[in-house]
Amino acid sequence: MAKRRYLIPFLLVVVFLAGPSSSVFSFSPPPADRLEVARFIVPASNPNYLPPGGWTVGDPATAQQIEHAVVALPPSPDGVRFCPLDRGVRYRLTFFAQGITLFQAVADAGNCFALHLDNSETRQTDEAFWLLLSRALGLPLEGGIFLDGPAPLPSP
Repeated sequence: MAKRRYLIPFLLVVVFLAGPSSSVFSFSPPPADRLEVARFIVPASNPNYLPPGGWTVGDPATAQQIEHAVVALPPSPDGVRFCPLDRGVRYRLTFFAQGITLFQAVADAGNCFALHLDNSETRQTDEAFWLLLSRALGLPLEGGIFLDGPAPLPSP
């Protein structure tokens, strides 16, 4: 009984000394077994661009690859940024495990290429992320994921 009394304070000290995690999450999310992706346009009244779309990635290995890519993305740069023309194309990624939503993210496909997590963190995508997502959805980069082809993506 006396050992249990010291276990919780010990664990709190270990967590405090470990400091903030460099990961998106303070824990590793369970492996996703499905990913649902919805494309939407901001503003929604903009008829000149890609129509809304929806895809389901039912292969657990592919869903987990994309999940790992999202979790590994670095934070977006701080401060004011100038971004090229934004045509409003966004992708909402919803990760599931056994029918339960793990987390959501919204990826900008035509602005600063940021990825906004449902916990209010913003991450910076890269070319590898967009290539992985486009392959999973069966879309080419040019005229598919992006409108007229990708704008120059941020360098890692």
